[in-house]
Amino acid sequence: MHIGGGPNDAATKGPIRSVVQPHYDDFRRCYGKIDKPARDVTFGVDIRIRRKGGVARISNRRCSFKGRDAAQCMQDVFKGIEFASPPDGKPTNVSFSLGFRKL
Repeated sequence: MHIGGGPNDAATKGPIRSVVQPHYDDFRRCYGKIDKPARDVTFGVDIRIRRKGGVARISNRRCSFKGRDAAQCMQDVFKGIEFASPPDGKPTNVSFSLGFRKL
């Protein structure tokens, strides 16, 4: 995770991570939709958190696997997450990536 224009320390990332983390099972279900997944795959998006929080704007989807259904599923999970307003009251840009490893 990278927060644009702000500190990239654990204290700043913590609130964002804590809001995304409860959705990890949803992301795992999306991963299950990948046709023939490689051993290691990644998925990432850019998140624009509005100054008042709420559902973020999701853009710049990136994935290292084939399968539109899985990628769209993961993007839809991000689109459903409610974020708290940023501590400084300004819109915040976050680059967030998830990694999956086939066991």
